[in-house]
Amino acid sequence: MRLVIGIGIAWIQLLTIGSNASGQTPEFRLVLDRIVPLDPTRVFDVTDVLIGKDGAIYVRQEETANISAFTASGEFVRTIGLRGTAPGRFLGAGLLGWVGDTLWSTDYTTRRIEYYHPTGRHFRSHVAWVPLDGPFLPQLLGPTLADGSVLAVPTTIPEKFSRMAPADSLPLLRLRRGSLPGNADTIAILSIRHTYGMAKRQTPQGVRQFEFQQPLSDDPIVAIARNGEAFVIVDRRVSAGTKGFFRVTKFSSQARKQFGVRLAYSPIAITPSLLNTLIPDSVRLRAILEQGALFVPTHQPPISAAFVARDGKVWIRGPLETDSTTKWIVLDENGRMEKNVRADSRLQLLEADGAIVWVVQNARSRKPVISRYRLIEN
Repeated sequence: MRLVIGIGIAWIQLLTIGSNASGQTPEFRLVLDRIVPLDPTRVFDVTDVLIGKDGAIYVRQEETANISAFTASGEFVRTIGLRGTAPGRFLGAGLLGWVGDTLWSTDYTTRRIEYYHPTGRHFRSHVAWVPLDGPFLPQLLGPTLADGSVLAVPTTIPEKFSRMAPADSLPLLRLRRGSLPGNADTIAILSIRHTYGMAKRQTPQGVRQFEFQQPLSDDPIVAIARNGEAFVIVDRRVSAGTKGFFRVTKFSSQARKQFGVRLAYSPIAITPSLLNTLIPDSVRLRAILEQGALFVPTHQPPISAAFVARDGKVWIRGPLETDSTTKWIVLDENGRMEKNVRADSRLQLLEADGAIVWVVQNARSRKPVISRYRLIEN
């Protein structure tokens, strides 16, 4: 769901947990095991990638409004879904996931969830049931969990909000879970204030507004396991003191809390010179900065991404570091710090299972490359 930039921070955990006999958390690195080049004539405008239990690769595409299926070696197999409004068809981008052996995909435009057999046969469609907080406060129809319920992830619509109120006065949004059909239970109330922004640009037709994703957002992260077995909420509000904290809470598919941990880090103040290094050499972002539309917190957000691995472990990514690598913290099933993993900042980690990690590079480019890596201890 992202442009993420940043610089390194010092990681500390409140309790000495998940360490080896020397008291240090084991350090790992990613070593390339296999590259899976997808057919560039079949893949473009990628919005999501899903790995099957057998290694098969499913790619969601925005412009063609379908899902492309590939073998584990990258050979094209079939197209799933077509453009349209009928059940089994798509109009917009969405997420991919599994419920058992069933492939599901959301469509934010039709507000439906479509369910398919891996062979491509469509057999079920559900319209969004999640109640809204108001006409301008939608709940984004989210993933299907393992028990058949659906998680509704809070979202904002910048074009509408920008006409109502400044970002700092936006109301809080709810993270909901419910059955199909049925009532939605509120799991958490989240502040979604700095995820997107609005800026202006000159076009042949005149000045136009456009939305962009805030690269320094400190909004909570909601990450859902691809198999629907669990999800996590990462509260990464920026701390301004000498010591900061962020929280990681993991839930089962039944929304039962499995663990909640508070991790400490050393906040880094964003000075004008540091901000200059954080913003890449992009004409678009520089223009946004000059317009005053870029959200710039007093200190760097401690977390830039998170996901729940197939084996139930939680991976949390810190900001970029000066050597263009990122540091991932891996928490075990009980929230204990298990390992640190260094990875190239250009790699988007998709899935992990034991010592195997699947990644995609340049996921929104027209020639994405899926790769499989192995974790090797330093």
